[in-house]
Amino acid sequence: MKGFLTRKIRVKGDMTKMLTLASIKSEGDLEAIRLKTLEMTEPVA
Repeated sequence: MKGFLTRKIRVKGDMTKMLTLASIKSEGDLEAIRLKTLEMTEPVA
């Protein structure tokens, strides 16, 4: 959320899916999501 609010992350499509990530508590789940996100995104220039 911090990256989104500071405009370091841009979201295309359904933003509600991104907002559900805030409820994740498990470190393992967070790491899996982080790796999947890296596969699907590219840095903003």
